[in-house]
Amino acid sequence: MDSSVEFLDMPLNPYALGMVAEFISHFPPFSDFGFRTTLASLTYQLGTKNNLVASRNDSVIGYLGWVQTSVEIAERWVKEDASLTPVDNGPVVAITILATTEPSIMLSMIRHAKHRHPTKKVYWRRYFTDGRQSQIRTVGRV
Repeated sequence: MDSSVEFLDMPLNPYALGMVAEFISHFPPFSDFGFRTTLASLTYQLGTKNNLVASRNDSVIGYLGWVQTSVEIAERWVKEDASLTPVDNGPVVAITILATTEPSIMLSMIRHAKHRHPTKKVYWRRYFTDGRQSQIRTVGRV
């Protein structure tokens, strides 16, 4: 991986919120979501420090955001497309937003985020821009 990539936690402030919202707005499916839904997710992730930004030369090249929740809620979310609700200090993490201009850094982003919650199982769903079916994944502990 390129050593010039930095991984940062973003605080909840107007600048960070605007910068991250503008960045993910260029990536499907987020570009198709309503403003209110996306803004609520980002505000929660920035406010709870459940986020990671990848940058190079002061430019955002990736964003990863997640929710801590319960096993039951995460299982229903991945299997039944149920609502994903946060649980403070929940035993699992559900990645809800992952966008990058450089797909080669995706695994590094996930590893950096996972080290913040080393004992928690991680859930995520993947959507493809070419219409392929979503994939559901879980990853064990680090």
